[in-house]
Amino acid sequence: MTTSEKTYCPQCGAEQNPEDRFCGDCGTAIEAPPQKEEVSSPVSNKAAITEPTTKPTQSKPKISKRLLRILVVILLPFIILLSYGVILENGDPGSVRALAISPDGSLLASGGSNGKVMVWQLPEMDLLFEIEPGQAIQKLIFDQKGGRLVVADSKTMAVYAISGNVAKKVLTIEDEGWLGLCLDGESLYGLNVHGELKIWNQKKNWSGTPRIDNLIETMEPITHYNLNVRHAAFSLDCRKLVVLSSSDRVNLYHVKEETLSGQKTLQAEGSLVEEPSRAGTPEAFAFSSDGKHLAILNDYYVSFWDYASKRRIKKTQLPYLPGDVPLVVDKDMKHAIVGWGNGTIEFLDMETGQPTATFYHGPAWYRMIKF
Repeated sequence: MTTSEKTYCPQCGAEQNPEDRFCGDCGTAIEAPPQKEEVSSPVSNKAAITEPTTKPTQSKPKISKRLLRILVVILLPFIILLSYGVILENGDPGSVRALAISPDGSLLASGGSNGKVMVWQLPEMDLLFEIEPGQAIQKLIFDQKGGRLVVADSKTMAVYAISGNVAKKVLTIEDEGWLGLCLDGESLYGLNVHGELKIWNQKKNWSGTPRIDNLIETMEPITHYNLNVRHAAFSLDCRKLVVLSSSDRVNLYHVKEETLSGQKTLQAEGSLVEEPSRAGTPEAFAFSSDGKHLAILNDYYVSFWDYASKRRIKKTQLPYLPGDVPLVVDKDMKHAIVGWGNGTIEFLDMETGQPTATFYHGPAWYRMIKF
């Protein structure tokens, strides 16, 4: 091994070349300097383990809290307005315009000013299905068996066949302005705002689907002292009719059918013995399911009347002024069901006049938001 280090004579101290073995001045033998041995590290039998190398990741830009607050302040009003618009279009009924209860008391139909009809299962008030005629609902009525529902909006009148949770439209009549409706096994009755009682005959075509012939009878308009009709209600069998004129007088009529000709006639049966207007302006009527009793909604009262004697048998005071609202009574006449302008349906106890339950005429998700 060659080294660049200089050597010196141990005897005389003269400088020597690295390859010299004897001093050139004194002849003394010079020992070669000890060479350093290279020590090699022991090699392991196992393969060297190399640490995996990771590529440096680029950090994502962070949104500052201040920028986030600014975005929330800007977007929140738009989200609220959008949600409100969706609610108005799809959930909010505006006001409950019509109510109907099936003869057995198991179904309740409610119609809103947004053109939606909802059918509920009583007494739980579980929503079974919806019907969307598209126009503001004016009147609802079940037939005698509860298998058909008549829906009158601001333009047409339609009959729906109900089977379980499904309603199918089977009849349509292009007419409007109905105050009272009734559907029995053969005919459809309608009393309009002009006081005209119209009757359609119901038949079936070759496929078995019900249909309604053209108008077969139009009776003389019902007028009292040349005043228009304000409210009207039929009994379930379509034979009894109660009419309220704008003079607040409640008049009773009976629809009779001639034995030979089958012609239907309307006969007056007088008015209630005690005028309901003394307890406030009558706002709504509802027959009991058996047709023997009549419920009348006044300013602060719901009163029950015996139809045969035309006398009041019960009067219950309400905690507030109802106004012009739809009214029905349950099968046992223990509760009056009222629809309000704020979209709620309220069950009133007829002993105390106090509400026992309140429901919202709307889909389940919107009822959760509302309450």
